[in-house]
Order: sequence, then C-alpha cells, then structure tokens
Amino acid sequence: MLSFILACTLPELHSPYDSAEEKEWTIPNNQWPSSAPPNDLKGEGFASGETATDIHFIDQYGDEVSLWQFYGNVVLFDISSSWCSRCKIIAQEVEAMQAHYGSEGFVYLTLIAEGFVSEEAVAQELIVQWASDYHIENAPVLRTERDHRPELVPLREYPRLFLIDREMTIVDDNVNSISEASIRESVEEAL
Repeated sequence: MLSFILACTLPELHSPYDSAEEKEWTIPNNQWPSSAPPNDLKGEGFASGETATDIHFIDQYGDEVSLWQFYGNVVLFDISSSWCSRCKIIAQEVEAMQAHYGSEGFVYLTLIAEGFVSEEAVAQELIVQWASDYHIENAPVLRTERDHRPELVPLREYPRLFLIDREMTIVDDNVNSISEASIRESVEEAL
C-alpha cells in the first residue's frame, strides 16, 4: 500500500519539448534566411562539438524564428541582457557585421535574456526597443517564451556568444567578446 501511495504522489517532470512522437520540422514564415535542415539532424546541446538544439524564438517583428532555419549559414548566436554594458557595446556592431558577412552566408542572432534580474519571459517591447536603439534591421533580435538560461548561460555571464557552423555544430561555445576584432576573427575562421 505504501508503494502505491508513493508512486501516486511522486512528481513526474516533463520538458515542454518532450514528446512521444517526432514532429516534422517546418520552416517558419519570416524574413530571415532559411533552409530546411536534414531530416536526420538531432540536437545535442550547446557545448563545443555538439549539434545545436533547435530553439524557437519570436523576433523583433513578432514572427516565429527557428535556430535550425539557418542551416547552411554560419551563425553567431549572441545571448545578451538589457542591463549588460558589454552587451550594449557589442550590439552597436551587429548591423555592420551582418552587412559585411551576410553575403557569405552569415547570420547574427541576438537573444535577449534578462539573466538574474528577472525570471519572467522577456517582453516583446524590450526586443523591439533593443533593435531600435542599436539600429538592427537586418539581423534577428529574439526572445523566447521559455527560460533557456540554465542551458545557454549557466554561469549567468553576459554576453555569451556561440559560433555555429553551416551544419549546426557548435564551433565555439564561448567566443571571446573582449573586442569587435576578436569576434570578427572567430567569424572569419568559420566562414
């Protein structure tokens, strides 16, 4: 009887992405570069050498964006926070980097995560304001409905830059963000 009671009262944890059946991947309807990833692509995580897990976002225009829609491009995935001064400095270069490398199959993604300041999802107005403040029109500024901080920024140190190759493999899970030159050097090596 005791084992029955314990079995009925133990919590069972489920991720919002857990599913008994695999869902077919579809390209979201948005203005950003997109191509379908291979059907056998499996996300592993966000450590160097792993295949990036697909994450779905909302961009500054209110459209759904998928990380995997950028398959075939080199992606600089920047996780920033609105209170981070270094993040603000880097944001000033996003549009220039996208313009410079975009024709080579490069996409600069900025995910705004509020870190330890807030446990709530980032508001749409915040990413619209970020894009406006830093004149970012040709690169996605993103938010998520789910808090990805534990897996993407475990130490809550911002900014956190991931460099992802054309096959969605994490080339570098902590790009040196000390200067624009060091960021560009990493991108050029991946291109």
